[in-house]
Amino acid sequence: MSLMLGAGSHVVTRDQLRQLPIPAARGTRHQPIPHHVLISTLTDQILDRKWDILTTSMGVASGGARLFGTMTLRGPGSMDAKEMNPTLGFRSSTDSALSIRMIVGASVTVCDNLQFSGEFVLRRKSTTGLLDLPGLINEGLDRFMGGMDGVARDVHRLKDVPLGSDEVAKSRLFDIFNQDVLPLHLLPKVSELYFDPAEDHTDCHPRSLWGLNNACTRAVHLLKKPAAKFAASQLVGGHFNSLIHPELERVH
Repeated sequence: MSLMLGAGSHVVTRDQLRQLPIPAARGTRHQPIPHHVLISTLTDQILDRKWDILTTSMGVASGGARLFGTMTLRGPGSMDAKEMNPTLGFRSSTDSALSIRMIVGASVTVCDNLQFSGEFVLRRKSTTGLLDLPGLINEGLDRFMGGMDGVARDVHRLKDVPLGSDEVAKSRLFDIFNQDVLPLHLLPKVSELYFDPAEDHTDCHPRSLWGLNNACTRAVHLLKKPAAKFAASQLVGGHFNSLIHPELERVH
């Protein structure tokens, strides 16, 4: 399930979220959750857990009906803050098109790239029946906190898988674009980042799955639409997690 939220997406602030119109309920089972209410609830519960929110990035699409974003956090845990910070990805909609979903990830400190897990920690229709939003967010955050160790372990696994020759790396690169993980026009940039990285692009230097992963996530920054960047980051994470966890189905 892709997190692509459609064309026309743009970055928004929390104040701008409050100004968005709330659509009327379409029947007794349609309960739109205003975006600013979702973000406020999420923020309050994170702070209640004594975590700091380092950055918040949000975008909307489909006339403001669909929300997506990330929060980079800092708090107790085993994730090495010098290398990466835990990051929560989320999405929702007020038009019943998308469920509330949260996914655990990490922001790589050296390049600010997103490394998403392949698994969601929360999936819940936001517009069907009665919804206990605080309870739902609390459940998702519990799973997020429990999933951080898994992301850290996955990063170490990616580092431990060498690609060896350029031929092997090119084969992996072919799979990425052949499986539509990234749009084809990013192929030259990913190739440049991996095979001829700049001296200061130290995250792309390792000749391993980790280096190739970082080349992909750096290239994602070239996408203009926030929704496209978010979706591509999530798909890259799902793809590389499927390589180290072949039992997992790649997230679409």
